[in-house]
Amino acid sequence: MLVVKSGTATPIELHDVRFTPCVSPSAGSTELAMWTTDLPAATAGAPHQVDREELVHVLAGRLVVTTAGGTIELSTGDTLAVPAGTLFSLSALDGPARILACARAGLTATMADGTSLVPPWTQ
Repeated sequence: MLVVKSGTATPIELHDVRFTPCVSPSAGSTELAMWTTDLPAATAGAPHQVDREELVHVLAGRLVVTTAGGTIELSTGDTLAVPAGTLFSLSALDGPARILACARAGLTATMADGTSLVPPWTQ
C-alpha cells in the first residue's frame, strides 16, 4: 500500500492554472495519476485533448466545459468523464474553481495548436 501525505507535492503552474499532484508513478503509483486543479476566477483553461479517458470531479465552484458539441455547466459535486480524443476546455464560471482529476499515468495532452506534452503531474 502507498500513502502520500498532504502537503508533500509541489504545485505546477501552467496557463495560469495550478496543478497539484496527489499521486503518480513518480510518487509510487503504478497505473493511475490523480491531481487537483485550481482555476482562478475568470480563467479559461487551454483547449486540449487527452489520449486516455480523464475523470474530473468538481470539489468547489462552477465550471463551463467547452467541446465541439457545445458547453456543459458543472457545479460542486458533479463528475465528468472525458473520453480519449475529445477536444475540450474547462473554465471557471463565476469565481475560482477546484477540481480533482484522475487518469491513467503518463497520458499525453495535445493542445489546440498541435503541441503535445505529458503533464508532469501524471508522470
